[in-house]
Amino acid sequence: MLNIEFLSDLPAWLVSRGFKLSEIDTQEDAVRVLRNAMLLAPNDAELSFLFARLAFEVGLTEEAAVIARFLSALNPYNANYVGFSCQALYAIGNTEAAEVEALRLVELVKAGLETKVSRLEEILRILGEVMIYKKEYLGAYKLFVDLAKVGLNLTVCLTMAADAFLANGQAADATGILGLHASSNWSRTFVVASLSQFRDSALRTGADIPSRHFGDHDSAKSVSISSLAWYGRFAHQLSEYLLLYLYTKRNNLVLETPEWVGHYFFELDEPLQKPYQHVLRRGQRKFLQENLRDENSAVAFNVDIFSPGGLSSDDWALGESILPEALRETVQSRLKVRPLWMPYLMPALEKLEAIGSTIIAIHLRRGDRVAANDITPTALYLEWLSRTWPTLESPVLFLASDDINIVKQDFAAYTPYSLSDLTAPWQNNEYLQDFFILMNCNILGISTGGFGAYAALLNQRARLFLSPAQNNQSIITFDPYGSSTKA
Repeated sequence: MLNIEFLSDLPAWLVSRGFKLSEIDTQEDAVRVLRNAMLLAPNDAELSFLFARLAFEVGLTEEAAVIARFLSALNPYNANYVGFSCQALYAIGNTEAAEVEALRLVELVKAGLETKVSRLEEILRILGEVMIYKKEYLGAYKLFVDLAKVGLNLTVCLTMAADAFLANGQAADATGILGLHASSNWSRTFVVASLSQFRDSALRTGADIPSRHFGDHDSAKSVSISSLAWYGRFAHQLSEYLLLYLYTKRNNLVLETPEWVGHYFFELDEPLQKPYQHVLRRGQRKFLQENLRDENSAVAFNVDIFSPGGLSSDDWALGESILPEALRETVQSRLKVRPLWMPYLMPALEKLEAIGSTIIAIHLRRGDRVAANDITPTALYLEWLSRTWPTLESPVLFLASDDINIVKQDFAAYTPYSLSDLTAPWQNNEYLQDFFILMNCNILGISTGGFGAYAALLNQRARLFLSPAQNNQSIITFDPYGSSTKA
């Protein structure tokens, strides 16, 4: 006899099975299982929503968009359905429909009909991008200021308002709008604040930032990375850029990038990304790693690779070093600082050079690493300094940290200098002044995280590099492009 109770439970079981498959990197099987579940329960909106989300993640964006738009139309007061419809429509290039959905979602939230909306930041970002792309700068500014006034994520709204001013060439106004929010942890706020300062600084000095143009839609095989301007901060973005740059260089592809901090700081020349390419969202890091290690000859192009994560020593199994020696020239010649920023970068370095002939620069990251219990103890570097300082010719110590006042106290015996002791901070770009000194010191000590590591990759002057060993148990010497030993 047919077990009716079993049949009624089958869609739920298939959903559970589908998501277990998705968690172990078998997305295609997960999509197949969830599609079967949806066919068994065609009137289950939540099941269709789950299927559409997974389809979207594995690259079936057209199918996901059709389902998402249908669900949004049937459930116009469900903010999560409306929001996902916006995201999926935007991903397939239907910007007009995406804008309509985004505005619907905003009205739902403003009316208090929904207060817990996933992806709200993403939807506000899409809304801002669409309006800026349409050159509706003033309209975008007014909309996001109004949204900030009614309590919709103040930082995100002010960032998008500043983004509109930035796109309209009003860099100083963009900086002014952000104000104290420029130090927010939201990645786009960091990018807008930094880009605004680049442009404003160039205008003040009469310097010229080379203009950028969209890539050739027809003749070039290209790869883009739109998430470069939206996810992570400087070191994370730099790491992802290098991963994509090495991949495109190896496979004779054109790399297209958005307006991001690295393009302004370094002498890069990539074309602007073409809008609305197919987005590769799952398996992208593994695919890129295998290609760079000669484990996979397949080449993906004419795609936008979503936040693939950056380079690490694990990509080449190098242990404590970062990249293989064969890439030293490629990386260091590619990432050269634009000369027009030297008036903001050189004064601090020149003062250190006037104080001593051996510049020791140590970067100690705190911030989010404290909660993760992953900080490099200052005691490790203090012990190294106690042994090494007397042997150095006219040493001078420079410290860079996101908790500089506390860190400087620990090193007081060595009369350490920080950025504010040496020069006027370059508003919103102080981290680049620190980075430049780390790039040009004689001895570099780094801590957990990528900021110091990428300064080490670009430093051509240092005769010694120091790093915490695994689990921050000791200090080791290392070559960014080679091996490591205990210090």
